[in-house]
Formats: sequence, C-alpha cells, structure tokens
Amino acid sequence: MQQEGEAIVKDILKAQLALEDHGVTLWAATEYQSITDALETADALFRSGDFEAALSGFQHIQGQLVELDSRQPAIFTEQLALGETALDEGEQQAALAALTIAQAIQPDNETIAQLLRRAENLDQVLALMRQGEAQERDEALDSALALYKEARALDAGWLAASQAISRVQSAITRRSFQETMSRAFSAMNAGSWEEARDLFQTAQRIMPDSTEPADGLAQVDQAETREQIAELRREAEANFQARDWAAAISSYEAILNISDSLEFARQGLDRILSRQAIDNRLQRYLADPPLLQDDQELRAASALLKEAAGTFETDSEFLRRIDTLARLISTARIEIPVTIVSDGKTVVTVRKHAELGQINREIVYLIPGRYTVTGVREGYRDVREELVLIAGRPVPALTIASTERVR
Repeated sequence: MQQEGEAIVKDILKAQLALEDHGVTLWAATEYQSITDALETADALFRSGDFEAALSGFQHIQGQLVELDSRQPAIFTEQLALGETALDEGEQQAALAALTIAQAIQPDNETIAQLLRRAENLDQVLALMRQGEAQERDEALDSALALYKEARALDAGWLAASQAISRVQSAITRRSFQETMSRAFSAMNAGSWEEARDLFQTAQRIMPDSTEPADGLAQVDQAETREQIAELRREAEANFQARDWAAAISSYEAILNISDSLEFARQGLDRILSRQAIDNRLQRYLADPPLLQDDQELRAASALLKEAAGTFETDSEFLRRIDTLARLISTARIEIPVTIVSDGKTVVTVRKHAELGQINREIVYLIPGRYTVTGVREGYRDVREELVLIAGRPVPALTIASTERVR
C-alpha cells in the first residue's frame, strides 16, 4: 500500500503540474484549492503510516484531477466565445480576462494570441473611433476617415472600424459626386456646354451606377439646342426686319433642320415666303408704275394692295411701299394734261391713243402710263419720243417736229 501510494502521488504531482501549466488556478481556483488541501491531508495520513486512509484519499484526488483535465476543452471554448463577445462589445477587461484563460489552456494557439493583441489595443481603438465619429458628425469626412483607418491599423479585425471606413468613403464619394454635379449644372447654366459635359462625365465615373449624370448630359444637349434655336430665331427676326429674305429663310430652315416640329419656325418661314412674294410684287409696280396702265395689271395691283394691307405688318418701309402703291392705284385712271408742240407740218400721233394730225400746239389728256409719240412729214426723217407719265411727277413738254430732210 505504501508503494502504491507513492506511485499515485507521483501521478498526482504530474497532473498538478500539467494543470497549473494550463492555468487551472484561473479557471478552477476554488476546486483546485480544495484538491490541494485534500492532498495535504492525505499526505499527512501517509506520513503517519495510515497508508490505507491515505491511499483512499490519493485515489479520490487523482479522480478529481482527471475530471478537471477533461473540462479544459469546454472551458477553452467557453472563454474564447466570451472573449470574442467582449471584444465585439468593446469590453476590454472582460475580453482580457477570458482570453487570458483561453491562452493559459492553449498557450500556443495563434488565434488567441491575435485576439489578446486586439484586446490590449482596444482602449486606443475605441478612443480613435470616438474621435472619428465626432469628426464624422461635424462632416469633417477626411479627418474621420484618417482616424478610422488608424483604428483599423491597430485592430484589423475591428468590424466597426471597417464599417466606418466603408461608410465614410461612400459619403466622400457622394460628396465628390454632388460637388461635381453642382459644378456641372453651374457650367450648364452659364452656357459652358463642353465644360458641363466634362463634369457630368466625371460625375458618372465617380458613381457609375447613378442615372443622374446621364440625365444631366441630356439636359446639356437640350439646353444647347434651345440656345441654338433661340439664336437662329433672333437672326431670322432681325433678317426679316432688315428684309434680307434669303438670310431669314436660311435661319428658319436651320431651325427646322434641328427640330422639324417647331411651329413658330414653320409659321415664320411661311410668313417670310409670303412676305417675300408680296415684296417682290410690290417692287415690280413701284419700280415700273406705268404697268398700271393695263387694266389687268391694275386689278392685280389692287388685289396685291388688299393682300399686303391684310398682313398687319408694322415695318415702316413696308408700310411706305403700300402707301405708294395705293397712291399709284388711286391715280391710275386720273388723266394728266400733256402739252405737245409741233410745227404745223408734221403729222403727230400718240400711239394707241389718238392721231393729232398737223398741229402747232395741242393739249392731250392721258392716264399715267408709257406712251410713244411720233411725228411724220414727207421728205423728212420721222421723229419718235417716249413719254412716261406718273401721277405726282412733273410732266415733260414735248416738241414733235420732223425737221431733218431726207437726202
């Protein structure tokens, strides 16, 4: 019994050393102290020679140590979980306590070593996070990002730091995007089309999934087109006022090439073509009033006058032309006295009007128009004079006499 007791004591001492190497005093201090006390009692019995009682005590202690040893895996798992939870919750002391126990059980476990380093840095990491959050609340995003990155550098596994970095980087991206979009709209409002396009394209690269830059680019195209149309419209109206019909037509046609659905351009073009036609017809009569001598031309001129007056144009030059044509029409059938002087030997004829015969002086009444007056005398060269009568203009005195003898 003495020999058996000595052998068991050796095993007990080995088991104690192994348990103490795995931190038993950290995770089962009370139980281990009870075992230690029981061992001292059994050892005293053994030294007193009560081998049977001592052997019974040693065997019981040996069983307790085996039972403690078997609990190590479960305690390790429990303390590891507690340590990780405490880390996630920012509880540094709880994390250190749990992870120290876990490391005592498995001293070579690299995962536990990493978690302990994280726990040791936790206070500093939390301080950096608080500073970063304050900067973020003040919208000092660049400073906040730097602090969050510093926190993550101390603890790469600190999820809150990674989340904060991602959040702030997204906010910085959105800020850059909004600033670029704002500059793009300002450029567009200033009419800087190419600058606006470049900025909208930059914004698209900043946030590729956003539809706003594409909408902005479409607005630039629309605004530029509106400006082009407005400029062409101003040109068309100015050319219209200047009666530069070709230039005005060109401007309206350019507008319709941009958008053939613009009613004002269609109406403007029709107006110009109509006005051009009226102006050309007016010019024909004003340049050659004797045309009104013909009854058909007089009727056409009267119809033109009515058509021109119905355009309600306010152009002073156009109105002046209408007034001039109106005067020409109103006097077209009012006869104008024309004095014809001859030698009493020449036969005088106003073609398509009257044969005056051999006269010395004769007054004939002719409506405005173009006339040919001839003089014929036997043995003398015929004479011919063209007479143009326009109401309100001086009437020339005609002398028609054949005085040049034919040899």
